[in-house]
Amino acid sequence: MEHDEQQQRQVSNGSASFEKLPPFSSKYPWFIVENFKEEDDGIDTEFFSTLHDPLIQYQSQIPEFHGKRIRGCFHGWLILSDHPHNVLCSLWNPVTLKIVRLPPLSLKDGIDESIDECLLTAPPEDPDSVILLRRCDESTFVFCQLNRKRKRMRWIEMSYDKQLKKITYNGELVESLTCCNGKIYALNTDGILGPIVIEVEIVVKGSEVIIQLVVFGACPWPDSYHCYNRDNFIKGYGTDLFCISIFYQGDTKKIGNVILFRLDTGSIKWEELECLKKWDVSDMIVEKDGYEDHKDLGITRVMWEEMNDLKDAIFYVDLGRDITIFYTPVVESELGGYIHIRDETDDILYLYHVRDRTIIASSIPSQVVSTTHVSMWEGRLDDNQVEAKCTGTVKQDEVLKHNESRLHNIPFDVLEMIMKYCVGVEYLNFRATCRLCCLAAPLIKWSNELQILHNYSLNSPCLMVISKYREIITFTDVLSGDNYFIKKNFQVLSIVDDRMYCSRYGWLLFESKEFECPVFFNPFTSDVRKLLDFEIGFIKSLCFSAPPNSSNCIVAGFAVYEGQRFIIYSVDGEPSWRVIHLDDDHNFRYSLTFIGRDLYALGQDGEVIAFKDFGKEEVRRIVLSKAPISSCDAMSQYFLMSCDEHLLVVIVGDEFGEVEVFKRNDEADKWEKIDGIGKRTIYIGSTTSICIDAKTPKMENKIYFTQLVWYSLETHTYHTFDGKIMKTCIGGFFGAKSHINCHAWIEPSWCQLT
Repeated sequence: MEHDEQQQRQVSNGSASFEKLPPFSSKYPWFIVENFKEEDDGIDTEFFSTLHDPLIQYQSQIPEFHGKRIRGCFHGWLILSDHPHNVLCSLWNPVTLKIVRLPPLSLKDGIDESIDECLLTAPPEDPDSVILLRRCDESTFVFCQLNRKRKRMRWIEMSYDKQLKKITYNGELVESLTCCNGKIYALNTDGILGPIVIEVEIVVKGSEVIIQLVVFGACPWPDSYHCYNRDNFIKGYGTDLFCISIFYQGDTKKIGNVILFRLDTGSIKWEELECLKKWDVSDMIVEKDGYEDHKDLGITRVMWEEMNDLKDAIFYVDLGRDITIFYTPVVESELGGYIHIRDETDDILYLYHVRDRTIIASSIPSQVVSTTHVSMWEGRLDDNQVEAKCTGTVKQDEVLKHNESRLHNIPFDVLEMIMKYCVGVEYLNFRATCRLCCLAAPLIKWSNELQILHNYSLNSPCLMVISKYREIITFTDVLSGDNYFIKKNFQVLSIVDDRMYCSRYGWLLFESKEFECPVFFNPFTSDVRKLLDFEIGFIKSLCFSAPPNSSNCIVAGFAVYEGQRFIIYSVDGEPSWRVIHLDDDHNFRYSLTFIGRDLYALGQDGEVIAFKDFGKEEVRRIVLSKAPISSCDAMSQYFLMSCDEHLLVVIVGDEFGEVEVFKRNDEADKWEKIDGIGKRTIYIGSTTSICIDAKTPKMENKIYFTQLVWYSLETHTYHTFDGKIMKTCIGGFFGAKSHINCHAWIEPSWCQLT
């Protein structure tokens, strides 16, 4: 963010009234950035910004925040602690300006810094309000009742170690404290049973306080996702209990996927769950495939609903400080639908859109550095005060009438011509606009609509994204940024899994749970061809040498079973698999490519292996020279592809890294770094990477990525585009949109399967 873009507006010093800030509204949550100063440097400063306009920041010095740190925001109240000792000291309501002083907190072992999470169960005026703290180093709760009728408030420290071990077998800590429907919930993730939700009951009997842990149920698990490196968090709001599963890429902390679940606790018949209090872990352990597993307990995973749309709601998850979670059900429509995640390094903010299943990584603003603390705060003034300032309202029917009158000014033959350029969803939407458009766009058979798409299909590969939830296949022209939609009950929308193996010649090869086998699919003709399932292991990668309706088609890849690795292949359209056991230590990446009928695989250690003579009894294996090592960083990605019967390796540095291209010299058996690819274009994807002749001069000597970012090998810079507008990206992939839905580069193909 450049200096001239960072507009800062000074708010009056020493005033907590915020008179110079924009009007508060619950539809515009606030970021609060606490910038702590050294004692001899002056007074602390807070920066405020909204999601609506994050470039505009408001700077303030608020007396209630001096020397304080925000530990959480609940029910409109901020929990404050002394800085730098982080000992809780007060509650403050920024709207009413009320303050509740907390008693001094002194833990038994004197380690006050071990307080990791805070929870205010209800507003302080509620007689049942409790501040509940969780320690990160011991199985201990620390809590304080805020009942004003009590003579004095005091902190109580209580261990839950024995209870937790009893109900989870070996669990040590709980985390992710939240309130939902008047109850307190937490997660246990270190027990033998995996992530489970636990209800925390605080019972007051006279002067005696009892904490009881009760198993609520198992965390949900998405069957369609194959990654096991994840974190789970729960958040309650009203009667809804949400579970956010954040999946990471490999062994890194880079976020690769986010899945949101919801459970309506108000619809649960609690009397049927009393048996949970008598639950015994020994009854739940079962033997399954040689491994210990457990039955679903309490509320089964099936009762969790995976959310496909957040609509006007947002989440904010801070993994960097105290793992705080903020949720509001209604924001301005242009802001809604996102889960904002600040990573634990404090450097990256991820924006995940639930409906579109896209994720954007962006840099944290310069004020939000590792020495600062960020909170989300919901202003709670009446929205009517803001909406009343808007003047001039137009009824919906008047808008429709206005739009229709303008369309009536367009000659009918011009409308018919426009409709000829519309395909799929565009055609349906235009047809539903008004009576005139309906007449200009008659109902057509799907085969005729395919012909329309065929006539105006792209000459170059396009980015295809399959959305099962929306039942839409989107094709994006990388040069113009135009999108083409197909909305139809394709078989692929019900059979395609998140595991796509390869995309070549206009065909997709992916795993199908419905057919229980790998499947070829042509999205342009709807042709489907099934392969037999590989029943003795897990398929890691597959590639094919020619279209499945060709006699030269070979399907080959790698599979794993009980630690052993195999190469599997099918020749000339045979549905059965041939298997070769691999007795070497090569750990092959997913990057495979064919040159003719020879398969080339890139190994984890950089070695490239050629597999030849698939049609003969014995397949030859030839170890080629190792691929070059990246000069960028250890997290670089390697992509193997063919170009004019030669091998290319493209190395892409992590996020901001340099792009390097190497070409194999077969005669010298070595790799040579090249500065460009001439009149060709490279398309990099997670399933398949290709190098082909550029369709236009604008695309020459460039590398296109599925984030709709391209890299110029001539200028060594990243670029993105918005329609016809090209922008230079200083930050590489930062700010680019990554798709989590099944996606791939695909070359349009209209050949019917024979």
